[in-house]
Amino acid sequence: MELRQLRYLVGISEAGSLLAASRTLHVAQPALSQAIATLEYEVGVKLFTRTNRGMALTDDGRTFVEHARIVLADVERAKGAVRRESTDLRGEVAVGLPTTVALVATLPILQAARRRYPGIRLKLIESHTGFLQEWLQTGRLDLALLFAAPSESAIEQRPLLEERLGLVTRTDGAPVLPETALSDAARHPLVLPSRDHGLRRIVDEACARCGVELDVVAEIDSLPNIKKAVDRMAAAVEQARVAA
Repeated sequence: MELRQLRYLVGISEAGSLLAASRTLHVAQPALSQAIATLEYEVGVKLFTRTNRGMALTDDGRTFVEHARIVLADVERAKGAVRRESTDLRGEVAVGLPTTVALVATLPILQAARRRYPGIRLKLIESHTGFLQEWLQTGRLDLALLFAAPSESAIEQRPLLEERLGLVTRTDGAPVLPETALSDAARHPLVLPSRDHGLRRIVDEACARCGVELDVVAEIDSLPNIKKAVDRMAAAVEQARVAA
C-alpha cells in the first residue's frame, strides 16, 4: 500500500468520479482506476460502487477513507515538523468552527493567523459541535471550538468564554423581559437547531434537569433561516390573534 493510493482514494471520494478526480489530481483516469483496483485487492473489500453517475463510497470505503485522511494528515505533519525552523512554523492546520461561531470568527482568525504565522495554511471547517468533536478525536481536525464538549482524556480542553442564551422572538412593540424562565419558553412554539448541534444539547440538558418539555415545531441548522422562520411564525401567530 502506497501513500499515492491513499491520496487517489481521498481525491476520488471528494470528486465523486474518476473524470473529476483526474482533473483535480492531474492523473490520467486509467492510472486512478488501476490504483483503486489494486488498493481494493490489497484490503480485500470493495471501496467504491461504480455507476453511470460516478463513484460512491461503500460503507467499508467510508471507514477506510477516514483512516486514510488521518494517515495523510500525519504524514504532512511529520514533513512539516522536520522542515520548519523553531521561529518559522509551516504546514496545514485544520480548525473546526460551529456555524454560529464561524459567522463572526472566520475572518478574525484568518487575519490573526496570517499576521502571526504566515507559513501556516489554515483549513477552516464549519459544522455542528457533535461532528467537530468526532473529527477532532479521529485526527481530521487539529483543534476546534466546541460548545460544552464532554471531557476527553485524549483531548486538551481550555474554556474560552461563557455566554448567556436567550429566547428570541418578534416583539412588535411588546416589552422585552430581561430574563425568561424555561417554563415560560415552553409555552411558545420553538425553532431550534437539530440534536447534533452543541447549543441544542445545552438546551436539552437544561430542560431535562428542570423537567421541562419544549414545543419544538421545527429543527433548522442554519442561523439565518432560523431568524427568518421565527419572524414569519411570530407574524402568523399575531395575525391569528387579531383575527380571533
